[in-house]
Amino acid sequence: MSKSCWFFVYAFMFSFLALMMGVALDSDETAPADIGCTKYFVEFDGLTYDQIQYKDIVSLTMLKNYDLIRQGKQEGLEFDEYYNGPANYKDIGKCHAYIYLTHPDYVLLTTGQQKIVFNLPSLEQTEQLYSTIRHEMEKRN
Repeated sequence: MSKSCWFFVYAFMFSFLALMMGVALDSDETAPADIGCTKYFVEFDGLTYDQIQYKDIVSLTMLKNYDLIRQGKQEGLEFDEYYNGPANYKDIGKCHAYIYLTHPDYVLLTTGQQKIVFNLPSLEQTEQLYSTIRHEMEKRN
């Protein structure tokens, strides 16, 4: 092939790669997780997806000013202000984490099969979500 053909091949490949990187970085998978409550369950939609029914929650704990200490290699995605995905923390163990790194206040939700650590962008929002989940749990007991 001539040099001009190679030039077009490389230009096409570079453009395609740049486009794919842009799509990947703009993906919902790299955005903070969406956490929501319905009448029947709490939903965590991020790098991993969890849907926990209130009746399956064994414990719900507010961790205020808590120092999450990592153990080993983390498998999720960490950006400047949040972490999303499988994690392993000292005193908690293996869990799914949907956390903003903007403040040290978290909620630990435990079921019979898993643990989930999460928070929202502010302490006030995190406390409100904790109260909502606690209220829904109490309605079922």
